[in-house]
Amino acid sequence: ENKLILNVTSNGKLLIPLKDKDLKEVLKNITMISLSFDNYKIKDMKDFKEYYNLVKRIKKLNIQVGSNYLVESDNQLMFIRKIETLFKMGVDRVFALCLKNIPTNILSMKKAYTYLTLKYKHFYIDDLTKQILEEDKYKDWCKECHYFKDLISINEKGFITGCSFDDENKALLKLENPEDILKIVGIQGEKRFSCPYLIPKQEEIIEVKGGLNRNVTKS
Repeated sequence: ENKLILNVTSNGKLLIPLKDKDLKEVLKNITMISLSFDNYKIKDMKDFKEYYNLVKRIKKLNIQVGSNYLVESDNQLMFIRKIETLFKMGVDRVFALCLKNIPTNILSMKKAYTYLTLKYKHFYIDDLTKQILEEDKYKDWCKECHYFKDLISINEKGFITGCSFDDENKALLKLENPEDILKIVGIQGEKRFSCPYLIPKQEEIIEVKGGLNRNVTKS
């Protein structure tokens, strides 16, 4: 009634063998489930068919299906085709996620990101990708990133950090009770103008000039 979407993320492996009635029971309070899609989980055609069939089964339950797509290649044509395939199979939303801690080539794919954003209303990118595309560089940004500003991360032990990649020793607060979350209002996090977990490929460290500079995310 509040038009909020309860979205959970899963690799889908535990859902595949479930019977339809059990699948319905497991997902009964879920608005949308986002299934991970990457080269580790989708290794061959068998994996792809299982992913496709799971999407169809969940859709029959009137539950939205998202896809958390890990951008692992800088081949723009392949990237576009895979995203198009996900939407054609019935996925409601695709979240293209930036790789961290391994080399990435985001700026070389700016045209592909722009094309997909213009074509699909529910194609989304993460905050780090947005930051890089808007600033046209991988570090030394003019504006601070979303760290502890738009998003926070809470782990299973109650530690709150400004980034999901931060260790517990960088936690700004630990929740002992649910109401402790209100304490977050009075805490000031550091401003980050570069991502400590981002590793651009060597040929992409040089700032890319020109190209398309439109905002490729949606509010």
